[in-house]
Amino acid sequence: MDEKVLKRLYIEETLKTRKYIGYRLDIALLKSIVTIIIFAFLYYYSKNIIFSIIVGVQVFLILTLLNKLRINKKIKIGKDKLLQRIKLKKFKNKIFYSDYKDIESFIMLYLNQYRYKNIKKVKKYSYKAIKDSEAINIYIMKFFEDAVIEKADIRDLLTVMLDRKANKNLLFILNDLSEEAKELLEKYNDKLNIQTVLLDDIYKFADESLLLSEEYEYKDIEGLERKINRKTKDIVKNVFINKKLIIYIIAAIMFYAIHKTIFPNQLGIYISYYFIILACINAVYRLYVLYTRINENKKQTN
Repeated sequence: MDEKVLKRLYIEETLKTRKYIGYRLDIALLKSIVTIIIFAFLYYYSKNIIFSIIVGVQVFLILTLLNKLRINKKIKIGKDKLLQRIKLKKFKNKIFYSDYKDIESFIMLYLNQYRYKNIKKVKKYSYKAIKDSEAINIYIMKFFEDAVIEKADIRDLLTVMLDRKANKNLLFILNDLSEEAKELLEKYNDKLNIQTVLLDDIYKFADESLLLSEEYEYKDIEGLERKINRKTKDIVKNVFINKKLIIYIIAAIMFYAIHKTIFPNQLGIYISYYFIILACINAVYRLYVLYTRINENKKQTN
């Protein structure tokens, strides 16, 4: 894959819901606004257009350099985040689609690392061990990949824990928990002295212990090509971002002020009208989204 495309993917990894093209357009807009403000201020007080242009260009170049440094930092952070995300995805696939013996071997590595001793298998997904002279019951909750552990599943497990009394209970949870299941588990955490280990915790242990082989590294960015060649769609979406409304209003006021005080030609007022229109479009869209959400919430409550 092209290096430019890779850099774009790395940057997008740090932007959460925003897109690369929108991020770069925002930076260009902000740089232009700051440069124009400084140019207009200098020209207003010095009346020397050459001096004002030279300083304005220097400011623009300094902002470009600072932005370059910031982008390079984002590329580095984004590359690490993307690598971790892909490795975690591959690790989850390995966990859910491997034989039970492979999962059991990995859990044993975890237990040995944290000094659990005399580990004995009671039955599938259930073990006994000793740690710090205390009896520990160990349980593994693993369903198929997209399954959610429900309240009933936790209730059944808690019943087993109550029957098999121990000083502590160690619970490996490999699937997501429903909200009700979380609440029930938290309710009995102290009573049954339950320590939970989630799939992300297991992955972190494997990664830090260098237990992940090269198959978890990416040689290319498979499955991510869909993020590419969406520039037009990204530009349209960028208009409706919440934070853009403030930028549009500031830009409209700034260009109108420049039109009135420094350059009394029609260009400034036209640019101001352009940003006013963008601000109105953004505001109307946000009101529409808010109205839609309110109606959906009303339907759900009825």
